[in-house]
Amino acid sequence: MKPRLFYALFLLAAIVSCGKENGNESACPPIFGEHLDPGIIEQEIVAYDESFSVTIPEKLYFEHGNAKVVTPEIYVRKMIDLHVEVLPLYVFGTQESVCGDYYAVRGYAVSHNAEVFSDGPIKVDSPYDQTIHMTGWYMSSFGVDLQLLDQSGQAVDNQSVNFFVTPEPSTTIGSTTYKKGFAFSLAPSVTIGAAKVTEPDKDPSWRNVDLGIVTVGFKWEDSSTQNIPDQSVMMSTDPYNRAVQYKLLTNNVREEIGADALPMTCHNDQRFDFSFVWHVESGKYYARDNDFGNMRMKLSVKPVFKSNFHGRVQTSESDYFDCQSFDKFSKSLSFEREVSIPAINRIPTGTISFKNTTMYYVANVSIWRTGEYIADKTARPYSKVSGVYSTNQTFKAMTRMGEYDIVYDVKTGNGVSKGKYIVRGVSIGENETRVLSTMDGKKL
Repeated sequence: MKPRLFYALFLLAAIVSCGKENGNESACPPIFGEHLDPGIIEQEIVAYDESFSVTIPEKLYFEHGNAKVVTPEIYVRKMIDLHVEVLPLYVFGTQESVCGDYYAVRGYAVSHNAEVFSDGPIKVDSPYDQTIHMTGWYMSSFGVDLQLLDQSGQAVDNQSVNFFVTPEPSTTIGSTTYKKGFAFSLAPSVTIGAAKVTEPDKDPSWRNVDLGIVTVGFKWEDSSTQNIPDQSVMMSTDPYNRAVQYKLLTNNVREEIGADALPMTCHNDQRFDFSFVWHVESGKYYARDNDFGNMRMKLSVKPVFKSNFHGRVQTSESDYFDCQSFDKFSKSLSFEREVSIPAINRIPTGTISFKNTTMYYVANVSIWRTGEYIADKTARPYSKVSGVYSTNQTFKAMTRMGEYDIVYDVKTGNGVSKGKYIVRGVSIGENETRVLSTMDGKKL
């Protein structure tokens, strides 16, 4: 299944490395938080939507004398829905303890329990016209597992991967309120989101991968609680491969016949939310500068269904059998999917610092890979810088290592154009700040 992409509008704060210059806000305002500049939002969160169909085959419940009870087969298409969102991030720099890949995972699973639930008589196969009462199937437990894999589908190791944010909800017995979501921040410099290769037939490189969002400082705040009555959560992590396993246990099932003996969640939609952050340490797997390798993820759901029986069955002319079974007749299922997490743009970054030394205004600044603007003026620039800059004002723009052309307009205060200018062949190195001005520009 191909991942679905959508704009990451729900992030609360990701500050672009532009800051303030001369008391005025520079060209790159906060992407999220104080206000939103839709022109800068280039990268997306990766979303996966998986649905699982459930088949509970017919099964012999009991056979005694001339009487036999077989549970009917049940098939439900797309009974369980699993939604997982992954925000890939890459942190640049030399501080190995914080650098590397980060995979912020959050999602939810929904089980449509009413689709398999029934409460009433089922026929007994015997010479006598009779039935027994069956309540079920109902969800007894519900497992959700997530595992990070390398490009070839092999499990990661605990020497390379750890949890930057511990999985939530954690194990909490005796409570119906659980924490979900998380808050975390990362130091500069950060690439947010998966890389978008503009020329799929070529190996990813500076020239055919979109810039994406690169920032100094990143913060995510999205934590709340959820209430799941009559259930307990058990969470565990694999000590060898950092897989996450959640298991919901249904509580308060009474040994009585009928739907009233079960919690409402047993025959309604049941939702479970989860979240955590994996950290792949710098230099491990693909978490290094200029590497475009991508990770994979295995998603699993493991429902367990149970049913209750009650009744008196005639097994011969003179023999009767009293059947009563609570929580003893179960069916365990397991489903898996393996999905690909798109690669992150891990090309290192530098900064362009550009000062307006004219007596006019600089506007409509765009950054192009060298030669592309001249070759095709209808093409899309590598990035844009918003804002208008008066005399002696400076903007700063973070961009990838490489060679660029900077194109901009010079205008009067009344908006009259004084011409379009270009600064050609601006080379940006890793962690380098190139100081430029309009004196470097040539009129087009």
